[in-house]
Amino acid sequence: MSNALLQKNFIKSKTDNITVSVIVPTHKPNMKYFLRCFNSIKNQTFGFNNIEVIIVVHNTNEQFFNEIKDLVKGYDNVKLLKLDNDKHSASSPRNYGMKFVTNKYVTFLDDDDALKENFIKDSLNYMENNDAQFVSYARKNIRDDKNIVSIKYNELETRIGKEIVYNINKNANDIPFEQAVFVTGKLFDFDLIKKHHILFNENIPVFEDFLFVSEIIKHSKSVCVQPHILGYYYHLNQDSIVNNLNRTDADILNCVEGILNIIETIKSSQYLSKIGLSELIAYVGVTMFSSVNISYSTRCKVRDLMQKHIKLLWFVDENNIYVKNRSKMNYKIMETEIKHPMIAYAISKILKLLRINPILLVSFFTNTFD
Repeated sequence: MSNALLQKNFIKSKTDNITVSVIVPTHKPNMKYFLRCFNSIKNQTFGFNNIEVIIVVHNTNEQFFNEIKDLVKGYDNVKLLKLDNDKHSASSPRNYGMKFVTNKYVTFLDDDDALKENFIKDSLNYMENNDAQFVSYARKNIRDDKNIVSIKYNELETRIGKEIVYNINKNANDIPFEQAVFVTGKLFDFDLIKKHHILFNENIPVFEDFLFVSEIIKHSKSVCVQPHILGYYYHLNQDSIVNNLNRTDADILNCVEGILNIIETIKSSQYLSKIGLSELIAYVGVTMFSSVNISYSTRCKVRDLMQKHIKLLWFVDENNIYVKNRSKMNYKIMETEIKHPMIAYAISKILKLLRINPILLVSFFTNTFD
């Protein structure tokens, strides 16, 4: 490894054999969002020509594919791929995109989000300086619609004010759930991913990110977390909100099945604590609360499936800023959703009758009671 890699201000020369691949799965026919995403890669201070962009157009119409094709025309560093299958999550196109990665480092970017302009350049510095297998940054929620309330939880990370390097053999249990669960906002050592054949589980409907990152943690020496540095913009838009509201009974039961599989996987893990488990349980509650058409019988099934795990919701480590700042009212909503299906069903009907978006209500409680 050349000494240039250890300099604080990383500058890639023509002779350095270090470049980065960005994998962008896309299936939403909204060019406004996609253009913002693509421009955030073009505007990287590391230099757009030094970045391999792999766009996987997944299960979408020909018009959207052609629009992207026109957008990236003339860029030799952009690989445009098309994937049609019976999968409905980002796992499949992400796995497909990894087959075409030719570089040492890889990051993942969702098609309606954006990278901060110095994300790649700074990430390389921290990766090399700390001999880390991935570096993770704070995320910022941004509202794309005035009717959407952004949740402040992610922004709490900025209060710590210093980078943290976790030695996997010593203190990996301390890695915050918020930094382990998302695959975006991170730069990964792709050599490690290839060596251990790490892929996204395409059969799990939720938290496939979590399992992917957890598997990387397991095989890492150290990971570098930058809770005080903003690196990724997570955009809340009306399209994703509508999709959440329209979840069906089958969607919820698939979600619960996936969560239960993940719980069993990580319960025996030496590097993920009860904090992570509590967040998984919380996700079930908030997903049901934000889905307006879930039947009473499905809520009863979820209660029966999740009953033995509900106590994990109230695991609070007072020394962990990420957990102790989570709204108690927010947790109470989640607990009610799982333990008391009749009450939850009645609340859902009332909110639907009053045309109140339950997602906004959850966001309100998080902002008010943190």
